[in-house]
Amino acid sequence: MKTPAHILADNPHLIPYRVTLTEEPGDSFTMVFDCYAEDDDHAAEQAQDAYPEAQIHNVTFFPEIN
Repeated sequence: MKTPAHILADNPHLIPYRVTLTEEPGDSFTMVFDCYAEDDDHAAEQAQDAYPEAQIHNVTFFPEIN
């Protein structure tokens, strides 16, 4: 996952996270949501904002692969 350099330059405290979720309760398909966030709660909040009906299953640090 890459992000524009100016975003990270302006927000050096942001780190990459991967959130796994199901879009609606009862779904059997798990989605991933990658983002840059201040902490795991912030990452979950971003995923919930993007998918309001989602059920969050896991939030994990997601190091960039270069």
